[in-house]
Order: sequence, then structure tokens, then C-alpha cells
Amino acid sequence: MDKINTTGYGTEVAACVTMQPNGEHTLASVEWQCEFWTTGRRVRINKADAFEDSENSYICYVDSSKTGRGALWGQLFVRIPDSQAADGFREEVSTPFPIMAADGSDKQLYIV
Repeated sequence: MDKINTTGYGTEVAACVTMQPNGEHTLASVEWQCEFWTTGRRVRINKADAFEDSENSYICYVDSSKTGRGALWGQLFVRIPDSQAADGFREEVSTPFPIMAADGSDKQLYIV
């Protein structure tokens, strides 16, 4: 249990979403969504519903009563302009990542 940091069920969690620059693309210059979940209940936050922290960093507010209890995870879905794609965009999907506590520790956030 020393690798988790807990928060109460029903609280609003501020999750920071970041992306390494991809050529000329940043989170600010592309459309994206981030999905958050614990044990199967998933919540998607659109870029328009997040708050820009920097060019490559946004803050998403996640209602933990919608994700359920357990370790909190995230996954980023980015639409990158691509002239060779049929609709002019390709979707890049990140590997699922743990949502870490904001206290500077290396502990994953766990909703109890």
C-alpha cells in the first residue's frame, strides 16, 4: 500500500495530461480526448472541457463518482493532421498510464 495515494469517492480529481511534442504538433495544436477509469467505468474528457496549463499540458477535472473506486488510469487519444489519411487525420492512442498523486511522490492515485 505504500505505492498509492488515496482520495475519497465522489471527489473531483485534477489530472494533468501531457504530450511530448510530435514534430510541429503540441496538445494545443491538435484535437484530443483523454479517457479516465478505475474498474471499467470510463469517462472521456475533450480538449474543450480541459484547462490549458501550457502548450503541452492540460488539466482535466474528473468526477470520481463516475469512474468508480480503484486505481485511476488514463489514456490519450490524439487526432493528428495527416494528408495521407482518408479523412486528413490519423488517430494516435497512448499506452494506458497511471494517474499519479500531485504531491510529488511516485504514488498512483487510488479512489476509495
